[in-house]
Amino acid sequence: MSLSLRQMEVFRAVMISSSHAAAARMLKVSQPSISRMLSTAEERLGIQLFERVGRRLKPTPEAERLIIAIDDVYKQVQRANDIARDLLLQRSGGLRVVASASVGHYVIPNTIKALHDRIPDIQLEIEVQTASELVKNVANGHAEVGVVNLNADHPGLEGTRIYDARLMCIFPVDHPLARKATIRIEDAVEHHMITYEPDTPYGMLVEGFLSQARTPLISNIRVRTSQMACSLVEAGAGIAFADELAVHGSVSSTVTARPVEPYQSVPVSYLSVRGQPISTTAKLFIELLGVELKSIAAALSDEGAVTRTNG
Repeated sequence: MSLSLRQMEVFRAVMISSSHAAAARMLKVSQPSISRMLSTAEERLGIQLFERVGRRLKPTPEAERLIIAIDDVYKQVQRANDIARDLLLQRSGGLRVVASASVGHYVIPNTIKALHDRIPDIQLEIEVQTASELVKNVANGHAEVGVVNLNADHPGLEGTRIYDARLMCIFPVDHPLARKATIRIEDAVEHHMITYEPDTPYGMLVEGFLSQARTPLISNIRVRTSQMACSLVEAGAGIAFADELAVHGSVSSTVTARPVEPYQSVPVSYLSVRGQPISTTAKLFIELLGVELKSIAAALSDEGAVTRTNG
């Protein structure tokens, strides 16, 4: 016979706590009820799940196999609860946004502040995620809008480009490259470089850019985010590439940047479910995001960096 969800819950609690008493406290029920429920589960399955060793319960090999499947069930239940919460959030006029690192840390905060000023009692949830996590969470409805730099293709999502940042080379202010107005590929590969993991959007972009070089690349440090690349440059670990939004928001007075040559675009887009209209709140967020990006573009222009905006 099969187990009920409640029996699975009890079994999981005992696996985690290794005792009836601790499982009872975890589930806020009596210890006898835990014992009865576990005994019934073993009768239904026709197998022993635990052996008593002193005062603790030791899982049998069968229990170790069963917990893997039950953990998967719990993840799906949690996922359903998360989606239900997000649907309620959207219905109440709230908004959940996911964003990639350089945009999330340096552009989204001011946009959220502007949105909160417009709607003081709005419920907001913001999370910075990797590109793959971001795409997945927008596609399955866990977030209404995702803001991502670089391309993030998914058949169920529609991406709208709202900004084109320029790829920059970053290095310490006293670095020999600081004498140059723009950085060519040949200039960069002469120096120790911090690169990105090849399975990341940044990794694919930078690898494509550097593949044009005739000289072998010198690098033994790989990262997954532009934020970490900027931090390592600041620490003196090498030079790196990052989009101008990340550079504008993260580097200190000890680090400077120059645009690469030839021009390399790093597009910023917002993602939504294809064919599904976004809420009024999400539309306002995107409008305010555009205002913030234009403000940054003006600041970057004053600093001498080349930017391009859409819309």
